[in-house]
Amino acid sequence: MRLSIDFINEKYGDCIDHVIHFLNAHPLKPQHLVVLGNADADIHLNYKKDGEIPSQEMIFSSSMQYELCANTYNHHEVSIYSVEKCKDQQIKPFYKNGCYGFDVIETIFYHITRYEEYHWPADLRNQWDMMPEHEQFLIKHGLNLSPVVDQLVVQFFNALGFEIKNQTSSIILTHDIDYFSRFATETKPLQFALSLLKRNPLSLAPYVRDFAQFLGQGIEPYEKFESLFEIRVQKKMIYFLYGGNHSFDALPTESRNRYITDMALKAKKYGYSIGLHPSYLSAIDPVLFEDEKNAIEHLLGQAICHSRQHFLHFSFSDTVSILEKHSIEEDASIGYNENIGFRAGTGFRYKLFNWQKMSTSNVYEQPIAWMDSSNWYSSNKHVSTYQKQAISFLMNNQYNTCISMLFHNSSWYDYNLYGVDFDPILSFMANQERE
Repeated sequence: MRLSIDFINEKYGDCIDHVIHFLNAHPLKPQHLVVLGNADADIHLNYKKDGEIPSQEMIFSSSMQYELCANTYNHHEVSIYSVEKCKDQQIKPFYKNGCYGFDVIETIFYHITRYEEYHWPADLRNQWDMMPEHEQFLIKHGLNLSPVVDQLVVQFFNALGFEIKNQTSSIILTHDIDYFSRFATETKPLQFALSLLKRNPLSLAPYVRDFAQFLGQGIEPYEKFESLFEIRVQKKMIYFLYGGNHSFDALPTESRNRYITDMALKAKKYGYSIGLHPSYLSAIDPVLFEDEKNAIEHLLGQAICHSRQHFLHFSFSDTVSILEKHSIEEDASIGYNENIGFRAGTGFRYKLFNWQKMSTSNVYEQPIAWMDSSNWYSSNKHVSTYQKQAISFLMNNQYNTCISMLFHNSSWYDYNLYGVDFDPILSFMANQERE
């Protein structure tokens, strides 16, 4: 069966086509349905001001930063959230008399292209040269903990009479290897010892033993996270930092090359794919990105086609073109540094939008939904809150999305010493995969 979204304004054709591609590739789309634009089809939806999909022509036609609102719509007792200019206190029907209640095309485009981040003024960016998270639409409206775009997609098809059955959310296990030594200068080993004394004094003794073992045998505690490798999920990724000259980048250690080659070999035995963790400035420097990619490919003797930016530093003006130029097939940088949740409103893999070319990129994005360090910051560094928050987030998203989870080798060691019990989180992952 074919569904055509028919539009007249060709000026925004590439933007509309980007959303059509997203809908057509979405894992929750009915399998027998093909979504097209301006084509012969069994079902036609007119996308215009008075059409079945009402066009508001606000986001496509302007680069201005409005004070946008999230209005609530209801469909079969499910709440759906729009992106609109005017606030409406009433909850309206999402679908009525054959028409949708708001512009679902612009709403999806707004989220998945990171429209607000691309247009955010340079002089208002944060310490990571990005739009502050507390200013972002989903955070401001308290919607980041749910995959609002995936929920919208389900109800979009449901409204047309297609039955979308609940699907168990898939889990992706990933790691960023950006610090190679707990006892290096930039990881502040003495300061960490003092924080242990304050937070969890019983962990100070094993930390001292690890330090003695490091001095005597050169064994790094940041290498002790291989128990995570045994978790069985459908997809596993490990990304290695290999370069960089910014203060945010880890200094190379004498054992770095050995660490990376050994860890990559072990990870591949457990079904991991290997990716590059490009350094902070590589997001805007194509030469630096190329140098780092060539260096790690030479070290490991294999082509690298996956990457995730260090500190999630991603320029929506530049980074997509850099990824395209250097044959990266999948990026995994769209996640929060200080919060958990769905930064683009979806947990599923989708194609990025190239703002330079105003067209759909050939590079896929696999968003991050949960990261150990962002959970740490959003729980105000409280161990009990950390565990409750993580489990609550996972339990509330058991269906109809994808949860990509990021564990750093450094955080795994540090947070365990702080007293974080990861077992309930790991148990959830294992049980989710068995469903």
